[in-house]
Amino acid sequence: MLKHLPAPENPVRVFIFLALFVAFGSTSVWAVGGAIQTISSGGKENTFTAVIEERTMMPDMVLDNAARMRLCSDGAPLDAMDCAAYDGGLDHVAAGTGLRNTGYGTIRLRGFPPAGKPVLARLVWGRILGTGDDPMAGKNRLALLDGVELEGRLLGTTNSPCWDEAKNFAAYFAPVPLQLLSPSVNGDYRIDLFGSLSTDGGDLFDTGRLPPLDEGASLVVVFSDPSLPRESLVYFHFGPELLIGDLVLDQPLEPKLPTTVERFRQTRIGADGQRAVPSESVLPYRTLFGTRQELAVLRGPDSKIDPTTDWNGDDANPLNGMWDTHSNSWNSRDTPSLVGAESYRMRYKAVEPEIPPLPPEERQTAVPEPVPVSVWLDCVAVIGHLLTAY
Repeated sequence: MLKHLPAPENPVRVFIFLALFVAFGSTSVWAVGGAIQTISSGGKENTFTAVIEERTMMPDMVLDNAARMRLCSDGAPLDAMDCAAYDGGLDHVAAGTGLRNTGYGTIRLRGFPPAGKPVLARLVWGRILGTGDDPMAGKNRLALLDGVELEGRLLGTTNSPCWDEAKNFAAYFAPVPLQLLSPSVNGDYRIDLFGSLSTDGGDLFDTGRLPPLDEGASLVVVFSDPSLPRESLVYFHFGPELLIGDLVLDQPLEPKLPTTVERFRQTRIGADGQRAVPSESVLPYRTLFGTRQELAVLRGPDSKIDPTTDWNGDDANPLNGMWDTHSNSWNSRDTPSLVGAESYRMRYKAVEPEIPPLPPEERQTAVPEPVPVSVWLDCVAVIGHLLTAY
């Protein structure tokens, strides 16, 4: 996957090849299989370029006590939602696993509280398809959770996250019957997908493998807890959207966030995130969260909440799994502009490479010998977000 591109005849200090085999404006770009290579050499001022996209993820679902009870009284419960009476407010837990080149894995769900009661569960998964493939054809939409077949619904499609032989990425979700969950909800859940052409557990970075290719899966459980305020809200926003260096997502909130909110929990699900391999370097991402007027660094370098990067393939930790299900909790004082907000903004921005400029005296002299440095910018299919406010 991390293949080398030839350096240009007149190399700049940093030049990023934006990759997808698509044209943004008049710029054609090259696929390099899940990441974008930077070639670095001496001689000129460094530049840093990324594709900045602005998108809106519309609400897929909002759960609060009032909406839940209204759906239940109408006799049309949402998916596999539990309509039994419960005390307290709502929150969620989530976990996932990478499935690249296997087609199966184990989701290790943890963090469900002892006093919690499951209200709704969803399985979310993604796969890379070939050009012209129907994402709902055959077994593309099917999954097994602990041996029980679930039929998925299409969340959407986008360009594949920079893989040579595949052009599309499709994301799915399926309602999970609550009786499939373990008594404590916490536990290990076996996930199987169908139809992948690569199930030998081989090299994740082999760009010669043909689609369909499974990426990963996540299990999300919404629960009630008597310790939480009844005014709590759980928002679902799903895409997917393609991230190449810089992506801005605006998420409408209906109903708007209450002015009494004290804490937030957010989960982000994405495909193709990865860490560096030996002799390579992957630029980290900063995840910024807030409103159009004010953004705070939620995760990544310089964050006071979580300094680790979002898109690092961490669901297969310590392996490089190319799937991420990351959650963070924080106090509303860290993001004051969100209190009472009618929407929130996410921004994923790659951290620019720290390469010092040449001294002035060297800029006027002959270009020194190039010193190659392999730096990569990760392509990610951002599948969606969940936000709890309480």
